Amino acid sequence: MTAKDIEHTYPAVSNLIARLKSRKVHKPFPVAVETALVMRQVISQTRWSTVDQLLEAIRAVGSSLVKAQPSEFSCGNIVRRILRMIREEYQDLLNTVEEEHINKERANGSSTSSSVTTPSSGLSNDQLAERNEPISFQMYSSMLNLLGRPVPEAYPQDKNLGDSRVTGGMDMRAVLIAGIQEIIDELDKINTDIEIQSMDHLHSNEIILTQGCSKTVEAFLRFAAKKRKFSVIVAEGFPNMQDGAHAMAKRLANAGIDTTVISDAAIFAIMSRVNKVILGTHAILGNGGLVTYSGAHLVAQAARHHATPVVVCSGIYKLSPVYPYDLESIIQLASPGNIISFRKGDLISDAEILNPYYDYIPPDLVDLFITNLGGYPPSYLYRIMNDTYDANDTIL
Repeated sequence: MTAKDIEHTYPAVSNLIARLKSRKVHKPFPVAVETALVMRQVISQTRWSTVDQLLEAIRAVGSSLVKAQPSEFSCGNIVRRILRMIREEYQDLLNTVEEEHINKERANGSSTSSSVTTPSSGLSNDQLAERNEPISFQMYSSMLNLLGRPVPEAYPQDKNLGDSRVTGGMDMRAVLIAGIQEIIDELDKINTDIEIQSMDHLHSNEIILTQGCSKTVEAFLRFAAKKRKFSVIVAEGFPNMQDGAHAMAKRLANAGIDTTVISDAAIFAIMSRVNKVILGTHAILGNGGLVTYSGAHLVAQAARHHATPVVVCSGIYKLSPVYPYDLESIIQLASPGNIISFRKGDLISDAEILNPYYDYIPPDLVDLFITNLGGYPPSYLYRIMNDTYDANDTIL
């Protein structure tokens, strides 16, 4: 399925691609929610005969979305989660069919070894239909291919294609849509799941340093401030995060937190007084490194020099299996107008001004990740990644 076919078949996908390219939808959380909603529409509109066909359609749509804006990692992460969810739901429903068939065979007094998955059962599609179990060989072989198991040759190979039903007329479509809704509900309460852990990590009379603006970090600090008294230093993250940092500092001050805004040049000087550094992030890469907003690497380096722990607050939806092989393709450049006015045309014409919007922090500069599933060191992220995504979906 080509990109033109996808945009013609799914208008919602075409609309999201246009908004991603124009940056009307940006930042991890809005992109993740929009992707999940679009994928729910894709599954409800797609016709498929086997699970493999559905996976190929979802993968094609996900690939188009990722190519539209490669820097928005959360888009690909949601697609990978949905692909993993489809495989798991199909596996569960297939196991249910097997168990029901075994129970019926036992009730009829047949051998307990006779089941849907054994070639010796000899049941045709017509016989399965009479039992209200419309399992086709091609759907069964698709699941075996997903699991990496050989397809039994004793089954006849000339059977007709099956459908999305699994047993008793049950349609996988409803199950998958419910699964996507669970992902959306999880996204909505991610900050709540993270902020309740703040009491375990923030203590009274501590000095906390953060950089830029992050809603997750803000919720984390405000929840702890309900029972703990501490001070927060906000590095403004000039030039791209300056306005957001000042706005967040004002909201923290209104919540009763002693808040101070400093310039990025003062980070190293004040780091010796800081007890913890708490950062937000744009994405967590496969090696445990961070793609975060410009200036955060300076904060992490200063914290390492003063042996100050660095804590990162992030939802699991930001965890990406992508590895930073090419940092230049990951670090996006913003307009230099935030650094120097375009009115100074003589100076701009004689100088090359780069304004990186993102920064990369290697995993050895991070001590702890606080996610909606709990707190983990960088070395443990591979386990979470294996539980969240399928290895076949690393490259969409």
